[in-house]
Amino acid sequence: MQIQTLDIFYKSILTNPLIKEHQFISTATVPVIKLKFRGDCFNSKIDYSVDITLTDNSVDEHFQKGFQTINFVQTSFNQTKILKPVCLILKNLLRTHSLNEPYTGGLGSFALFVLVLSVYNRVGNEQMTAD
Repeated sequence: MQIQTLDIFYKSILTNPLIKEHQFISTATVPVIKLKFRGDCFNSKIDYSVDITLTDNSVDEHFQKGFQTINFVQTSFNQTKILKPVCLILKNLLRTHSLNEPYTGGLGSFALFVLVLSVYNRVGNEQMTAD
């Protein structure tokens, strides 16, 4: 049902002039529509990317795990201030080289976060925050 609903929505937005790029990934664990909006539509020079998914949050365990994951990431960022800027810099570097999409072999945001957190925990606070 979710894939059919996403498919109908996807087909309805294909001709929208605000959308620069679009892709429907129906085979993902959680099917997703990926959109990139032209920045000039929002008085910006930067394009905006949006992912759209549907889930039945009353029975879907992915939904609950998502909230737990968000809390974990936010808590980690609040407790260790260096994590967020390092993740953002690396995320931008990956995006610049088109290596930020897991479905094409890249590294997604959460995987990048876990990698940075792991390195931080291994090398310790002193080495990552050194001048």
